[in-house]
Amino acid sequence: MSKHKLNSTEVSSIIGKEGQKIARKCNEDYDELIRTHLLRLTCDNVRELYYGWFNESKNWRSCSGGLTGFSEFLVFRILYHTLTSMGEQFEKRRRGSKGTDPTFFVSKNYEIRQSVQEKLGNRRKVPDILIKHKGSPSGIIQIKVNVNRNFKEIEGEVETMKSFRKYYPKIKGLFVVYTKDDVSEKKKGKLEEAYHVKVLQGNQEIISDALRKFVLACASEVCSQDG
Repeated sequence: MSKHKLNSTEVSSIIGKEGQKIARKCNEDYDELIRTHLLRLTCDNVRELYYGWFNESKNWRSCSGGLTGFSEFLVFRILYHTLTSMGEQFEKRRRGSKGTDPTFFVSKNYEIRQSVQEKLGNRRKVPDILIKHKGSPSGIIQIKVNVNRNFKEIEGEVETMKSFRKYYPKIKGLFVVYTKDDVSEKKKGKLEEAYHVKVLQGNQEIISDALRKFVLACASEVCSQDG
């Protein structure tokens, strides 16, 4: 009996499904590592996780260009597990069809989303992470591996926070930087006009503790605003 010869559509389907399985397994492994070690994962450990992935990925290609997104993924999943450890139970809600349409993580008290447009009047801003408490934007987390670019980038980050505060005066900001080498006092001072700055390198603070304090402070401000 002759074997069925796969046509191009069937081959594409198989490859797509296998690729998805590989990606899911990788994400699940990182997520389980975060969940298991949540209460002892330091800020510096997160930096080590990032650079472990970064250096290994770089070994499989010519350079590090285009290796983006994983620094945000780590902080987002740590935030997710921090909130679940506080009793929140999230469900995923997709807006629109599959593809680039965003998925929001929604619980009784919080909504968290990564790299999703938020409309502010006639403008749109895309914070790295947006936190909503009781339906109202309460916190923004911006994430950079380093801040060694020109000063305009820093001014752009401050402007993002100011844009949100125009519509949500009590919203809080956290600026996470993975490496400390390029965080000059001038740059840090400018960022602190709008954010609390958290440098991960060499920082032995438990990151879930830092995020817990941040989200509770955000919620407190929103409650006082509503009151």
